[in-house]
Amino acid sequence: MDQGLQEKYMEMQVLQNQIKQVERQLEVFETQLADLTKTMEALDQLGVVEEGDQIKVPLTNGIFVDATIGRTDRLTVNVGSDTLVSRTVPETKSILDEQVQEISKYRDELIQGLQKLVHHAQRVEDDLRALAAKE
Repeated sequence: MDQGLQEKYMEMQVLQNQIKQVERQLEVFETQLADLTKTMEALDQLGVVEEGDQIKVPLTNGIFVDATIGRTDRLTVNVGSDTLVSRTVPETKSILDEQVQEISKYRDELIQGLQKLVHHAQRVEDDLRALAAKE
């Protein structure tokens, strides 16, 4: 096999691996965005529950504990490093909205990077075909 052909083939393999890695990162961001959206929807539902209402609270996937609603005007929010603070629902939604904006920005940057990688991979594939046709 021609050395130029080998180099292009190796370059193509590296690009394919990079593309897969970026796609996995995009999946993580999409999952995070979906989780944040669900959380914001849950906060909207707080308006229909009242103090003293009985609810099921998830402990983990598919496991729930019965609970009684206390105050719904204040929430305890983890703001990082296991630091808990009291926030109102609008304040909490604002924090979540900032997270959505930040993750969306990173996702958009990744998409642009992915597009560049795919375009580069297409050029390398064209080069590979041209080199293979010469042999």
